Amino acid sequence: MIEAGDLLADRAYTQLSTAILRNELPPGTSLSVPELARRLGISRSPVREAVQRLIWDGLADYRGRRGTVVVDIDLSDFLRLLEVREVLEALAARLAAERGSDAQRDDLRQIHQEFESLKSSDASQWAFLEIDMRFHAAIRAMSHNQDLDTTLARSQGRAHLSLNTLWRRERNLRVTQREHAAICEAIVDGDTDRAESAARTHIACLGQRVLAMWEDHDRADAS
Repeated sequence: MIEAGDLLADRAYTQLSTAILRNELPPGTSLSVPELARRLGISRSPVREAVQRLIWDGLADYRGRRGTVVVDIDLSDFLRLLEVREVLEALAARLAAERGSDAQRDDLRQIHQEFESLKSSDASQWAFLEIDMRFHAAIRAMSHNQDLDTTLARSQGRAHLSLNTLWRRERNLRVTQREHAAICEAIVDGDTDRAESAARTHIACLGQRVLAMWEDHDRADAS
């Protein structure tokens, strides 16, 4: 039986994690339990549980006297996360191709079709990020490995904090759509080797795109 407190904690977690990923709660923002409870209109206990989950999922850090704050991911943090993701995403894609059900393959194909229909000029940054997260979450679920799902979800959540501005470039969107297409096709076909290779390539190329974006940002700041 699901208790009311559990439902409130889930709701609080969803609202807070969404606000963090949308940059409505920017890096360094204090996550004061009393203040968040007032903001969400619920008691402190489920909010406290939600904040603990944010820490566990890598979206927040406990800073001693400063309390809990939204995590700040710099370039070196992001690249370290991608080293982990490249290995785990490849494994998840291989297992998804091997173990995914027909219904899960259909769901993955549908999510990818939604992503392919997007254009950088007619959708919000959150729309791209949300569908990208759903795509990778679907692959995690298809792996039917809870430990892999949990570990990968945490690294994906932290990495996505750095991707809010990636979709502003039409080229980045189109390249990502092609990479997702290769992963989706291989998984749907049940081709484990091709799925693993496509996922590994996607994460490696993602790192290159983000690095280029960061360098452009640094040059703009210096000019």
